[in-house]
Amino acid sequence: MRPYSLSLYTNVLDPGHGFVASLTNAAPDWKRTVDAIGGSLEGSFTLNPAAVSPTGAAPTHFTAFDTWLGYHLVEKYGGLTTFEGMITELELWHQGTRRIRTLALMANAVRATYTALVWQIGGGFTYQTRWTSWAVNAQSIAQYGRREQQLQLDACPQLTAEAKRDTTLGIFAWPWPRAIGSVSDTTTRLYVQVAGYLSTAAWMFVQTGDNLDHDVSHWIAAIIGTAFGLSSKHGGAVAGAGDCQFLKTGTIDTNTLQVTETTISPQRAGNLLVELCELGDSTAKPWQLTTNPGRTVDYHQLDTTPRYYIRRGQVYDSLTAGTPTPPWTLRPAVIRDMTYPKPSRVERGSFLSDPRDIYVEQIEATAAGQVSLRTSLFDKYDLLANQMDYLVPPKHRGYK
Repeated sequence: MRPYSLSLYTNVLDPGHGFVASLTNAAPDWKRTVDAIGGSLEGSFTLNPAAVSPTGAAPTHFTAFDTWLGYHLVEKYGGLTTFEGMITELELWHQGTRRIRTLALMANAVRATYTALVWQIGGGFTYQTRWTSWAVNAQSIAQYGRREQQLQLDACPQLTAEAKRDTTLGIFAWPWPRAIGSVSDTTTRLYVQVAGYLSTAAWMFVQTGDNLDHDVSHWIAAIIGTAFGLSSKHGGAVAGAGDCQFLKTGTIDTNTLQVTETTISPQRAGNLLVELCELGDSTAKPWQLTTNPGRTVDYHQLDTTPRYYIRRGQVYDSLTAGTPTPPWTLRPAVIRDMTYPKPSRVERGSFLSDPRDIYVEQIEATAAGQVSLRTSLFDKYDLLANQMDYLVPPKHRGYK
């Protein structure tokens, strides 16, 4: 028995959104990461179809490959949702051939630049860069969500730009299976990649902003929006929607640091949200942007009070806790390492008040209960990150 559950649901855009299968035992190598900017970040596993507990007929590698892209995956521990995300890529190995279906290549709303010769006030012609209208595949958008692509072409006439736009839409509107190589292993396998919902903020380009100076929290709230769905600026009609179809605001604390709400060149909403969060504030304190269960987003200043404590090579909720914190409930926070000797003096300049404190910005937990704690001093995907094997208390052993 595993101490957590892993459940699969249809796409959250599906009008009949509902339960598909339990994958708790069908994902033996499940691992996932939570981040200070984004909350649920990414996850992955190799499917064991024989261990799937479905509502209907058990899926095969092939039916999962054909249908699961865009599905909603939820991890729970003790009844609490500890991770949720969307299946964004499926890689199938069969008879030595590798194929993928991925949302990373999908573009179901496309426009392009073209060059127009324009008469200037005062006389004379000049060339100006303009945008074509959007070309969209409504069926793909309805099934998977709107993923925009903007083609910035060299000087070309409007008809040429429109032809390139339409060709791109025709090729990339659907995430159809693509052969990507071969392997000597002829075993049939299916590898599943999951991404937290903040990743979908990078699917569309920023259209909000009034070109005026505002609190940074004001622009973050506008980009996310107060409602799920597509605004009129993204081909929809949902009042309150921002530039993030799958997200809406939760608690957005006020940060009075000023920014000008404009983008000089096309900027994806997810990239801009990360940049705005990383600005910090006028007191030089870090801020966090967290996606919660239910796809709401909170924005708040980092609490520098230690949330966890390292004792005897384990992470605990408090100095007096008798058992370590379950790895699936750990969240990015300040952790105080009680095994590190407290220096007699404090180096000035840190936002942390105690040299024993560590701001852990990313936490990876595996099916086996191992934990990796990572800080900004390491790349998010660097294997040299501060590694800690989480020793599961004897009463929780018995799962593999």
